[in-house]
Amino acid sequence: MFAPEYENLKEDLNGFPIPEIATIFKNLLYEYWKRDDIAIYIIDFHETSLLEKFPKDLSLNLKKESYTYRFDHWLKEGIIANVIKLYNIPYYQKPLFRKCSPSVDHTHLNLSIQQIDVVFEKLLDYISKNQGKIPFYFCYSQKSKEYCEKLANQVYNKLKDKLYDTYYVSFDHYFHDHGCFVKMSDSTKREKVYSIELESLKQFFDLFEEIEKSEKEADYFEKKLKFVNVSIELVVETIIEMIKLF
Repeated sequence: MFAPEYENLKEDLNGFPIPEIATIFKNLLYEYWKRDDIAIYIIDFHETSLLEKFPKDLSLNLKKESYTYRFDHWLKEGIIANVIKLYNIPYYQKPLFRKCSPSVDHTHLNLSIQQIDVVFEKLLDYISKNQGKIPFYFCYSQKSKEYCEKLANQVYNKLKDKLYDTYYVSFDHYFHDHGCFVKMSDSTKREKVYSIELESLKQFFDLFEEIEKSEKEADYFEKKLKFVNVSIELVVETIIEMIKLF
């Protein structure tokens, strides 16, 4: 909706009403937007439960299901590819993930049972070693790729002791129906628009569940606030590095 060529002024791409704050921000942005000499850099910060959900799912089911395990989301593939890269696990059959038929919406790990057992063992070790650290990743569109990759590496190197160990600090965000800012730089004719997305671990789900957890674990909120503070630090450092790269 921020690009002047976006015609639907009341709803986003998924049909949801556009919040008033977004309209206010659009009006503020337009003063800079209409000046072609100014480059515009936009970051969309997200928190996602998938960064907690998928490692847990893989740790419970990958060994049990082995080569029949269904990778039904690209991030599951990314988690396993990350472990393979970090632990230098050799594999020779390519691609690493394959479809059992062209029409299915999932892939399987293209390794032997013995290789999958090794990957699973290292996955558990990886999860254990990264307890207390924040998982994250950056996403880019094609116009933002070079900028985002450089930014992601600089932020990661600066906060490495607080963030998950990772080989993949950024991913190509190729989803066509996604409403995030990361697609914006590929959705407008304006030059010098660079949009990226920063995904981090979701902290709060159901408030009543959070209260129940805090009653069972004395330092629950203390640990939760630590994660929140690191997430804030991650965003702040990202903005600082974005300004340096202008």
